[in-house]
Amino acid sequence: MSTLEHTKWIKGRVALTPDEDAGNSIYLVYSQEVEGVNGKYFISREAVPSSPLSCDAALARQLWTIGEAPTASASTLCLLPEIERTG
Repeated sequence: MSTLEHTKWIKGRVALTPDEDAGNSIYLVYSQEVEGVNGKYFISREAVPSSPLSCDAALARQLWTIGEAPTASASTLCLLPEIERTG
């Protein structure tokens, strides 16, 4: 089996098809079984635990800081008078 064939085989075993993925979303929107359920991850209509990394508060703060940096400089530019921004 070639690498490409092997990759396709693995993907076919773990990845959802578009129909399967849409079915999960439709179930979550319309099913009374999950009415009022919040903060859960679902795969194939089953609640599954999130990754341990998703619960790491220090990592979340670091990610927030990294994501905030580009927007902070852009928002600061908006506060400058028009003459200063154009040079």
